[in-house]
Formats: sequence, C-alpha cells, structure tokens
Amino acid sequence: SGMAHDVKPSARGELKITTLNDMYLKQDRLDVQLLGRGFAWLDTGTMESLLEAAEFVQSVFSNTCMRVYTNEDVLGVELCGAMKNIIALAAGIAVGIGYGDNTKAALMTRGMAEIIRLGTAMGCKERTFSGLAGMGDLIVTCTSMHSRNRRAGILIGQGKTPQEAMQEVGAVVEGYYAARSAWELAEKEGLDPKVLLPLIEESCAKLQVLSPAQAQTGPAVRWDENVMQQHL
Repeated sequence: SGMAHDVKPSARGELKITTLNDMYLKQDRLDVQLLGRGFAWLDTGTMESLLEAAEFVQSVFSNTCMRVYTNEDVLGVELCGAMKNIIALAAGIAVGIGYGDNTKAALMTRGMAEIIRLGTAMGCKERTFSGLAGMGDLIVTCTSMHSRNRRAGILIGQGKTPQEAMQEVGAVVEGYYAARSAWELAEKEGLDPKVLLPLIEESCAKLQVLSPAQAQTGPAVRWDENVMQQHL
C-alpha cells in the first residue's frame, strides 16, 4: 500500500484518483480505502461483492495507458503465479545445456498443459490459464533475462548445483520451492506426477527437492494411447 495523493473531482463530477491507499485482503473481506479529497469504502463478504470490489479497483487503475482485467478464479491465478516459475527453471536449464528456441517453446507449451491439468483437478477455471495470469506470465518468465527462475535454470544447466545457482542469482528463486509443492498437490488430487506432470517431475528430480520416498518411484511411466488422448 502507499499514501494516496491527488484525489479530486473530474469535470463530470466523478472522482479522479491517481494513487490508492490501504488496499488489503483480510480473510473473505476486501477493504479498499481511498484517502484525499474523496473517500470510498467497500466491505465485501460474498463472491458477488468481491467481484464488485474488483471492478471498482479496475476502474481506479484503468486509463488510456493501462488496461486492467478482473478474474473471480483466485485459486487459478495463484496457481499460475507459482507453477510458471517451475517451468521457467526448466526452460532455463534447457538453455544452459545448449538447447535452442524450439526446445524452449516445447517446454513452455507442455508446461502449460501440466499447469492446466493440476489446476482443473483443483477446481480452477481453464480459461484462467490462457490469460495474462497464465500464458502471459509464463511466456515472460521463461524468456526474459530479468527472470530469476530462468537465470537460475541457465546456471544449473551449465553445471552449478541449485544452491550455487540461487546464491549467484542473489534473490529468491520461487520455482525451486514450488516444485515439491506442485508434486505434493498433484498426489493430493490423485494425479500421478510421473504420468501427468512429467516436466514438473523431472524438474523436481533435477532440483533434488523430493524426499527419498518420493524419489524412489522409479523411471517415468511411458504414455499409452488412452492417456495421450485424454490429457493432450
């Protein structure tokens, strides 16, 4: 949150708000407070009112230079934000080994398929994954050198250990910690990571984040035709 300034009426009598103060999520309530010459307060408790609050914040930030979207699928957005870091690590490792753009594109495409499998099993909306929170964030995280996860992956692909890579990056590499969580979420939802999340499973193995019991499950199961048709 930041201090609000320059809240003033427009020519049409509406509030023109240039900064927002005290926006925070508290359990199932989203409280938004605008301070300055104008004041607004939203106290929400239902999904309908949460969407109304989101649309209000959308109207605050939308302008000729920025387009803001709303999404009721909070779990899907959060899952995208966590799992794209795992795929970015894998893409970085491929680059570090020496593979090219086609391999990276394949990793991103099949990585998104795995994110969708886990997300829909958890009750997320599939359309979330084709939006900015899903494919949009995945693309930039897998391709930008500003991406901590991609940079760490490149270093691992070049032969450094995960710990050495994270130390050289000098910041949190979220994908390292998210990999095991994704594996455990898959098992909780009844998905076999070796069959349905092979990229994430291999990332866990490369990062050495699995427990001995999890790592002892043997080589990845080969796809049969029925599984391939069901989970393309």
